[in-house]
Amino acid sequence: MTFLISVFDPDSPVEPDFFRRKEIAVPGFETLFFRAALVERGDDDTIFLRAIQQIRNAYQGGMLSLPFEFEVLPFELSEAPAIPQFYFGSAYNNRKTFRMMQEYGISVPLINTWGVNVKFNPDGSVKERNTARLEQEIMNLKQWAKESGTEKDLKIGIAYGAYILFRDIQAKKQFRYGTPEWEKAWREYVLILEDIRKKCGIANEDYFVEIQDEPHARDMEELILASKIAHETVPTLNLMVTLASWEIPPAELRKLVPYLSHWCFWSTKYFTGKEYAPLLKELREKGKNISFYTCEVTMRLDLQKYYLTHPWRALAYGLDMCNLYQFLTHLYPTADWKIASYGNTALMASGNPVSTIRLENLRIGNTDIKYMAKLAEVLKNSKTKDAGLRAEAEKFLKETPKLVGVDMAHDPAQHVQAREKAIDLILQLMK
Repeated sequence: MTFLISVFDPDSPVEPDFFRRKEIAVPGFETLFFRAALVERGDDDTIFLRAIQQIRNAYQGGMLSLPFEFEVLPFELSEAPAIPQFYFGSAYNNRKTFRMMQEYGISVPLINTWGVNVKFNPDGSVKERNTARLEQEIMNLKQWAKESGTEKDLKIGIAYGAYILFRDIQAKKQFRYGTPEWEKAWREYVLILEDIRKKCGIANEDYFVEIQDEPHARDMEELILASKIAHETVPTLNLMVTLASWEIPPAELRKLVPYLSHWCFWSTKYFTGKEYAPLLKELREKGKNISFYTCEVTMRLDLQKYYLTHPWRALAYGLDMCNLYQFLTHLYPTADWKIASYGNTALMASGNPVSTIRLENLRIGNTDIKYMAKLAEVLKNSKTKDAGLRAEAEKFLKETPKLVGVDMAHDPAQHVQAREKAIDLILQLMK
């Protein structure tokens, strides 16, 4: 089948939100993306993906017609990410930035704890609260998600380190840890975090608060008590700890288990070190949300090993969220790509967010694991009586994520072969 793609000059003054992103699976190639507003089928079975624009933006530039020949597969991938993604990135209350996050499957935008502005009296009671801007930011995200049909996939992550922001910024270090005044102020702050969720109409399961970001061993006594008090104050509030690469005794970490629902671990360390196996076993048995993150920001990282296979590693370890630092640092005209000092996955260009080759490689990896999710779905619902085919698919789903994401992460051929094999198994199981 032949596809004729009409492509606009990228410099034309077209409203970005007018175009709808279409994803077409191409066996043997990376997924191709086209911005198209109209899909037409010709008499000779030619399909036209024709980019059109609003009349008020009369287009005068050149247009190219690019012929492609490829197979259209008889199934659809989910628009939602196979594993929810949290890139520790805010949309900066910007509709274009949020739409970009949604297009790339970043389904968990960050709401910064700096927006929780609270002042306290000396006895720990609340003197003043101003969270209106933060609440409006969440309401905007809900509205934009509704417009794009992704409202059911939207989750909200409140970060960074709510406890540290409370202690050092909002309370201005006026309360000594462990005192009745400290406890009262911290409980009041936790109640405000929960009240924000309720006022904005976010389901409990779609809302979490990072209580501390990358604590050290010396912080554990205070963190354990703060977590205990927060959990007692609002037992249903989902609290997350983000654990970095440095050592914290597993016995100390296990003291947090009764109080925290979300656990974000650095890279693969915690999933390969035997000393953490009992902790992970306990977390899984108790139904905790387990995720991992990496936080390198140099532009010299290997695109294949670090970015493209990152989602594969999340799949290999059976994680509930796939995290990475970070999406985008700032959203203002002077934070331009020409002066980028390190490698965010998105950058600014003349005041608008633009993708990078790093984000595109993450997209490829996330598309790969959508095929794995589709295979698992088809296998579950397949009526085939071919026991050998079922066994082959089950073995492939079990072994391939680790092969691609861990053992052979350096080899670009592995993810392509895995995607092709997944497609082949899907087609066989659909017969």
